Amino acid sequence: MGTPKARVRPAGRRRQQVQGQLSLPVGQQSAATDASGLDGCDIVSVGKRRDGGTRYWCLKHKADATAKYGRRAKTCRFAHVPMITEHETLHLRLSDYPGGVALWGAVAPVYDTTQRQLERGIHVHARTELKGKKEMDWTVRAVRLSGNGLSGTGVVVSELDAIYYMVSSVFGYETRRVECTHCGFPHLDRDWFSVHPHRRHLCAGCGKHFRDDAIGIGNPIEIVRAACGIGPSATKPAGRTLDIRQSDYPGGIQIWGSNPAFLWTSSVREEEGIHVHASRTDDEQDPVIDEPTLRSGSTA
Repeated sequence: MGTPKARVRPAGRRRQQVQGQLSLPVGQQSAATDASGLDGCDIVSVGKRRDGGTRYWCLKHKADATAKYGRRAKTCRFAHVPMITEHETLHLRLSDYPGGVALWGAVAPVYDTTQRQLERGIHVHARTELKGKKEMDWTVRAVRLSGNGLSGTGVVVSELDAIYYMVSSVFGYETRRVECTHCGFPHLDRDWFSVHPHRRHLCAGCGKHFRDDAIGIGNPIEIVRAACGIGPSATKPAGRTLDIRQSDYPGGIQIWGSNPAFLWTSSVREEEGIHVHASRTDDEQDPVIDEPTLRSGSTA
């Protein structure tokens, strides 16, 4: 069975989150070892800038390390970002859950009257039986997937991979497998580049620019889906509606617009619509209402 490590908590909707900048993927980050960051960063020259200055890159944290006027910075841009540890990584063997595994990028609700902190990361559902009880309903920072065609120790999907897949898919863009032609590092297009297909990329692994053989948006999630033989999930509109009263749920109501899973192994089609949680108390671990997807709803 895929069991979480010590710091992965069940009922991820209650998990405490560190507010601020998004974290980098597993294996692509580490905190600097001293105040100057010189021992923590591995900064190298990776070529010239357009203005003739030198461009520097940190091979350890996979981030730009160029200071003003093309000088070497003391630390890279991500030296301060806490790393994703193995304790925050869920180990999930897909073959242990024949009822289906679903993974999404976790996003903030569009309507929220609870006092809970916002989630960020990868939301996980896993069932041992088709349409059965969810054995996992958690949010984690990274997932190490194995089984179902994934060899060896498996493949790690980070929270950034999941979140930027969600961004691309919401705007109607497909992602593709892109690897650096210099070092072979799997490429993730972030921010503006996650919604603008392009051919020239900046590798996070080595800091060099490279050209792919096609225009597109890169995301390492496509490596996982190809290995498992799984394509984008086909969704269907939800056919249910829900009417609830805010005063009946003093613990709060949360409402999300659904976004497509980046990995869906169930034979039951994924639904699209509105996701609703409603709780009677602030400390209620599992909501009284946990409607997976609705066509529409109303609150009063």
